[in-house]
Amino acid sequence: MFFDGKTSAEMTQFTGPSQGPNGETILNRVTIRRISADRVEQAWEKSTDGGKSWEIAFRGEYMRKQP
Repeated sequence: MFFDGKTSAEMTQFTGPSQGPNGETILNRVTIRRISADRVEQAWEKSTDGGKSWEIAFRGEYMRKQP
């Protein structure tokens, strides 16, 4: 679940906690950035130290389908 978010013309970012396999708190951050008018990049990062450092868990690039 995401509890915080911010947005600008170039990106949107959401953050929120989850629970790891051993009960530890993991902070999640999902950032969606505009690459061009028809492409965006999504990066899902995780932090186990309260946001001091981040590790990429997933990175994807999406393109608009051409008709």
